[in-house]
Amino acid sequence: MRAFYRWLFLASAVVASGLLATALFAAESPAPVSSATALPATALPEPPEWEDAAFIEKLIGATAIDTLVNEKIALPPTLDQAAEHHATALSLDAAVWQVLQNNLNLQSVRLAPEKSEQAVRAARAAFDPTFSASAGYDLLDHQHSGATETYGNAASGGVGITEKLPTGTTVKVGADWNGQAAAPRSRGEWELSGAGSVTQKLLKGRGLDINLISVRQARLDAQISRYQLRDAVEDALAQTEDNYWDLVLAREAIVIRQEALNLAGERLRETEEKINVGKLAPADIAQARGDVAEKFTNLLAARHDYDRFSLEMLARLNPSSRRFQPLAVAAMPVAPVVELDRFRDHVALGLRERPDLNESRLRLQRGELEVKRTRDGLLPDLDLTITVGGGGGGSRAGWNWTNNDEFAVGGRLDFSQPLGRRQEKAAHRRAEIDAAQARLALENLQLQITVDIRLRYLSVKRYQREIATTALAVKQYELALVAMREKFRVGAATSLDVATAELQYTESRLRAAQAVINTIKELTGLYRADGSLLTRRGVRVEE
Repeated sequence: MRAFYRWLFLASAVVASGLLATALFAAESPAPVSSATALPATALPEPPEWEDAAFIEKLIGATAIDTLVNEKIALPPTLDQAAEHHATALSLDAAVWQVLQNNLNLQSVRLAPEKSEQAVRAARAAFDPTFSASAGYDLLDHQHSGATETYGNAASGGVGITEKLPTGTTVKVGADWNGQAAAPRSRGEWELSGAGSVTQKLLKGRGLDINLISVRQARLDAQISRYQLRDAVEDALAQTEDNYWDLVLAREAIVIRQEALNLAGERLRETEEKINVGKLAPADIAQARGDVAEKFTNLLAARHDYDRFSLEMLARLNPSSRRFQPLAVAAMPVAPVVELDRFRDHVALGLRERPDLNESRLRLQRGELEVKRTRDGLLPDLDLTITVGGGGGGSRAGWNWTNNDEFAVGGRLDFSQPLGRRQEKAAHRRAEIDAAQARLALENLQLQITVDIRLRYLSVKRYQREIATTALAVKQYELALVAMREKFRVGAATSLDVATAELQYTESRLRAAQAVINTIKELTGLYRADGSLLTRRGVRVEE
């Protein structure tokens, strides 16, 4: 009986625990929903205050947007406004002149031609005559004998001049003097002799073509440095003009971006008015305020571009004052009207005037001279020397014509040849390779110049046509904007439609200004490519 109650108690406990677990599981599980009311996990209901205008004002930050509408970015002054804005008036001609005078890189390059001229003088110094002189005195003997003293002495001296001629000839002329006395008051004896020699190279080092190679190479280096100076001046001039027109375009972009911001601000106010009278929903203001923020961001970027180009220009000008001063540049220019020469005329001018091309031609000439010099180095040394000498002697009594007259003429051949000549052959081969590379570089540069001129020529033609098309686009988009704003006022267009029309109008104005500046810059690039920029700008490089 006791075992029966024990099993009954255990069964009751199991049933009770099962009921308890079921209850707990039901409490933790979500309530079942019908398929008609089920929502995807990613779908969220709209907040109940979405239609509340106060929530929208809080969400998009009305106060910040209003601040952007009323905030103005200072417009850089033009040349005629420089005085009242305390800015530095900078015309294009003034910018070019200051760069040519003050630019540190140009100041460094200007020293190169003078340095090369010193190398020419050093090369010519190899043919300067050399003067030599010597003098000596020797005490030969010194003795005492009672009250008397005897001694002997000797003195000698000589002078000479040696000169190496460009023909491979070496000339030497000299004279020697020797004197000797046996006692203090003795007559003594002396000898005077003179000699001259001429040594002519017969193989290696013979002739003007070989011996003047160093001088000619130094002169070519001097001419190369002058072309490098001209190239540096042209490059500085072209970069200065590009920098200046970038400044002008950046200023025009500030004007356009500011007007775009004004249009967006006006549309924002119209949208607010329509919301107040119930013609638009409060949510429609988000588009207008987003456009205001974007237009202000574009305005900040335009101002940053102007400041960046200003700093680049100041770095080129290198003014005496290192303080940053606002620059006042020219207003947006009108479209330039330029009649280009024929394309082949620009190419012919470039192949004749380009300083880098002329530099390459000179380097090729220098390489060919080096080939000639190393080819001469393969020859053996063969020198013919002819000497002429004579002299005589005498004492205080006079010249001794009978015993001491001497005269001699002689000749000698000297030959030498290094065995193997591996160093000379290697030097000659290197010179040939350098000359071949210089020739290929010259041909490649001629091709690149032709391509560069063609690209610049086509770019000028393209931007000249683009000026007309962008001006037409500006007029059409302006009419479209006026029509779209009128539709917005009567409720036939949305704020997004007006924003699109404003964007098209603004971007077309920017493209029109860019086309004008690009035409001017590409003209500068064309004149830089054909080597006529300095001539057209009236700049002369002093040699």
